[in-house]
Amino acid sequence: MEILRENEGFIVSQKRFTLDMLQEFDVSHFPRVSSPLDPSSKLQANDGHPLQNPTVFRHLVGNLNYLTNTRLDLSFAVLTLSQYLQRPCMSHFSAALRVLKYLSSDPGQGILLSAE
Repeated sequence: MEILRENEGFIVSQKRFTLDMLQEFDVSHFPRVSSPLDPSSKLQANDGHPLQNPTVFRHLVGNLNYLTNTRLDLSFAVLTLSQYLQRPCMSHFSAALRVLKYLSSDPGQGILLSAE
């Protein structure tokens, strides 16, 4: 975690962790998005064939869950994706990658702890 002192207080972020995760999943070539989940799509259980290696999806969702300590805007997306940890499908993995696309727009965003 990084802590920046500002006039208004302290900003706590996980920029380094976020950048490492973006590099690990190589989302630099994806277009950025304005919301963590696509509001027009509805994820469902058993939505196609399960992933051959669900560990990658679980690892990604676990990392996103860790980020919710300083990125409260990810909470609903992580809650939604966590419902599919047992039998993730490609649509679930695509939704998780969308969260990474969202993170790439501002990897240093964090929470402000007010000085007042």
